[in-house]
Amino acid sequence: MPEYPCSLGVALSGGAAHGIAHVGVLKVLERERIPIKMIAASSAGSIAGALFAAGLPAEELTLLVRALRWKDVYRFSPGRMGLLSSEPLAALLGRTLPVKRFERLKIAMKVIATDLASGKAIVISKGDLIPAICASCALPGLLPPSQVSGKMLVDGGVTSGVPTQVLRRAGVDVVMASDVNYKVTSFAAPGNLFEVIVRSVYLMSRQAVSGYIEEADIVVAPEIGDISWQDLERADELMSQGQAAMEAQIPALKQLLSSRRLLRRVAGQWNRGRK
Repeated sequence: MPEYPCSLGVALSGGAAHGIAHVGVLKVLERERIPIKMIAASSAGSIAGALFAAGLPAEELTLLVRALRWKDVYRFSPGRMGLLSSEPLAALLGRTLPVKRFERLKIAMKVIATDLASGKAIVISKGDLIPAICASCALPGLLPPSQVSGKMLVDGGVTSGVPTQVLRRAGVDVVMASDVNYKVTSFAAPGNLFEVIVRSVYLMSRQAVSGYIEEADIVVAPEIGDISWQDLERADELMSQGQAAMEAQIPALKQLLSSRRLLRRVAGQWNRGRK
């Protein structure tokens, strides 16, 4: 694998089915043999990110998402706190994750969820992976909140749609954002409760990501177009768009990772911050 003087952190947004586009992004990074020091992810991004960070090759991840259907992720289970259950998602992750704890990941990872008590983003980076991912994907209204470390947590996209700030605080040199919601060009009228809730959370999350570009050195924004949040069957299109968007940014990314000037600037900022 090529050695670069600067380290890379990758922030993966949420986006329901749109999150499949992250697989195309990661596939290009793997093909170009670009090392990733850390992944930070919210909601759907935490699924793709965790599988990749755990060592699942991009080609296997591609086969997995091609076969994915909503019944593999959620099941109807109406209750006081939500209409669906994430038990199928937990079972899927249990079958497919090569490792089950943050400490055993091949790439360091931070999963973002939202604390209902404080209203703040919570960063999970230790312990069991599966409860953290389920919490980050707990879409309010559809899925009940998850209990993790005594906190009641819901979807990370509510407070941190593209968690670039988490990576910047962790000290990586180059921060790349993969935002699969930025270039959605068609918004059909919601046809069911799922679409109403997802659209509402999307609108809230866009407010939450308003400052993420300021923290990102590279922004990868796949052309999602008219693909809806439910369109798992359009996985190949989503991955293709993610791949194309990442390929367009590879020259700029390699230049940044090779920049010793950037490394000196980051080191200078860090040293000033300690004074």
